[in-house]
Amino acid sequence: MPASFTILPRRGLVYVDYAGHVGLAEVFSIVEAYDRQPDRHPDQRHLVDLTRVTGFEHDPLTLMKLQARKADIFTTTAMPSLVVYIAPTRVAMTLAQLAMRSWDGNDKIIVRLQQDEAGALNLLGLRHRTVAELLKADA
Repeated sequence: MPASFTILPRRGLVYVDYAGHVGLAEVFSIVEAYDRQPDRHPDQRHLVDLTRVTGFEHDPLTLMKLQARKADIFTTTAMPSLVVYIAPTRVAMTLAQLAMRSWDGNDKIIVRLQQDEAGALNLLGLRHRTVAELLKADA
């Protein structure tokens, strides 16, 4: 599973891109890599792009552990963190909904789901129509 993230410090945003079959070990790896980044900040918003996901590992216990680790990283500020998922396909939507449910009851994480890039970027208050446009503008 190719996975990557890009921190856009000027925008207070982290762009996370998943493709192919999403394995939870790889997700743990990317979360730990993010945690080690000097540009990481607990107030950053997250844009999670699931557009190219074709499948995912479904292991509820490991997913709960993963979300607990993410909570350690994302909920260290007084203000809630915003996580926006782009999920245009049935597989992506199912994965995003699983992740969203794991945040139920946590008032430090606000999760939103959009089916297209423009809607997700708009929710984040960005004027760009596509992620490619956003990343190019921030390069």
